[in-house]
Formats: sequence, structure tokens, C-alpha cells
Amino acid sequence: MEHKKKEFSFAFKNKLATGSLFYRGLYISLYAIKEKEPEKYIYTIRIGLVISKKAGKAAKRNKIKRRLRALARFIILNINNVGYYYIILTHRNIMQASYKNLQKDLTICLKKISIKVFTTILFMIT
Repeated sequence: MEHKKKEFSFAFKNKLATGSLFYRGLYISLYAIKEKEPEKYIYTIRIGLVISKKAGKAAKRNKIKRRLRALARFIILNINNVGYYYIILTHRNIMQASYKNLQKDLTICLKKISIKVFTTILFMIT
């Protein structure tokens, strides 16, 4: 448990670093942070959820976590951006979002971030 907390604290501290990517959606904000040692974690994708207490009581926050975990399994694990930390920050209005709206918002965020990843890779190659 400490190992994971330590790794995500690194990612969260470096979320504004030059190698990190960010996109703000309607219900969530998504950070994609490049691994420190990508060759060590070549086959892993790490996902962290940050849900504020302002979103509601514990039962509501747990419902949000369950929805976001299911969406993460469905959407994030099907993309090819291995070697990244993904941090999903929720906004205050997330309780009004349906499952389809969350799915659409996460898909849009990932498309925007994957476009940024692709363009930065192209610039690094040339």
C-alpha cells in the first residue's frame, strides 16, 4: 500500500511538469504523467482517482469511484499509452452526470490527451 501511495504522490507532485498532459472535461479532469522509468513499467498503466469530499457523503463518493473504475477498465485499458500514470480528478457537478455522460467525457479527455501524446512523439522523432 505504501508503495502505491509513494508512486502516486510522485505523479501528483509532478502533474504540472513538462512531460505531463492535462485536459479538463465537463465532469472530470484528466492528467497523464509519463513514468519516471518507462522501461521498468513497459506493460503497465496506472490509474488514480481523486474525489473530493465536496462531491457528497461517503456512499455517493463510493458510487462515483465504482463508476469511474468501470469506465477506466472499459476505456483506458484499451488504449496504447502504456508507461503513463492517469489521474482522474472529479468536479463538483459529477453527481448530476449519468454513466453515459461520464463515458463521453472520459473518452473526449483521452482523445485530446492521446492527440497530444502523438504530436509530442512526432516532434521528438523529427
